[in-house]
Amino acid sequence: MKCLNGFNKTITVSISLFLIMFALTGCGNAGAGPSGGDTAKSTAGKPEKADIKIGLPLRGATFLPIYLADQKGFFKEEGLNVSIAEFKGDAGVIQALAGNSVDINVASLTGIVNSIKSNQQFAAFWGGFNQAPFDWYSPNMKSMKDIKGKRFGVSTYGSLTDALTRYAVRQAGLDPEKDVQILQVGGSANALAAMQSGQIDASTLDNPYKFMAADKGWNLLLSERKDLTPTWPQHVVYANKDFIKKNPETIKAFLRAMVKGVDDMEKNPQEAAKVLADTLQFDEKYASKALEDMMPGFDKKGKIDPKGIEFFWKITVAMGDADKAWPDDQWLDNTFLNSADQWLK
Repeated sequence: MKCLNGFNKTITVSISLFLIMFALTGCGNAGAGPSGGDTAKSTAGKPEKADIKIGLPLRGATFLPIYLADQKGFFKEEGLNVSIAEFKGDAGVIQALAGNSVDINVASLTGIVNSIKSNQQFAAFWGGFNQAPFDWYSPNMKSMKDIKGKRFGVSTYGSLTDALTRYAVRQAGLDPEKDVQILQVGGSANALAAMQSGQIDASTLDNPYKFMAADKGWNLLLSERKDLTPTWPQHVVYANKDFIKKNPETIKAFLRAMVKGVDDMEKNPQEAAKVLADTLQFDEKYASKALEDMMPGFDKKGKIDPKGIEFFWKITVAMGDADKAWPDDQWLDNTFLNSADQWLK
């Protein structure tokens, strides 16, 4: 009986000590009461990785939400230190992601499809860029009937501008491999200069450079939005699958900041136009035109317009880059799209 009594006393003391320690650490309140709720709230949603690098294939108007998020401090509001790296087309930005030089790419769907075909473990997790901004201009040709034997500029081979240009040439009844010459010239700024100097005869031009070409009196050969498709998946946001799996809060923070950039464009269009003009170094009147042209294509919930994705696969198949349209789960992680109403606030 003495042993039993001693055992009972030991148990009683141990339980008392445990309860005191439990109360002091506050573990018993986590998520259960007011103080516990505050503790949980203070750590919820904290980015797993605060320092991240974003890859862009080039400098362009449709990346304005990212420029605004950076310059107006929206990334920092979300607990992120973001550095932005710009490349010379999809090839460079894909290589950077594959080599872990950047964490997240905002680039073309064409690029990620080609990467997945090359066994890269990438997945898109956000859309929201549904612009069809490209126009084909020429200083000397009057229409697509005049293009045989001419030189077309694209940003890089295998890029979005390359795919669209080859499709447009085929639509004109010609073979892009034989009937025209397709040359890499870089982004729209370089394409405009290349046409001006006579190095190429025609090129796709993005915002705001297509408005500059129009002001020069150059000829509009084709409009992506009017002649090909009303919307297009201009960019998708993607990363390595392993990064997506390990850093969901970092991704949410990045997307919230980017969407704040879209909100700011809507609420303060004059300020946004100035940021765009300063970033791309052109006249503010062209920035305002570009802003007006591309605003309807942004979707704050990251959705990709069905018409745009349907046309994308049509072109991709026509180019021989796919046998048929891929199912979403082959290239898209829907986790953040499906839960946007819960965390995108």
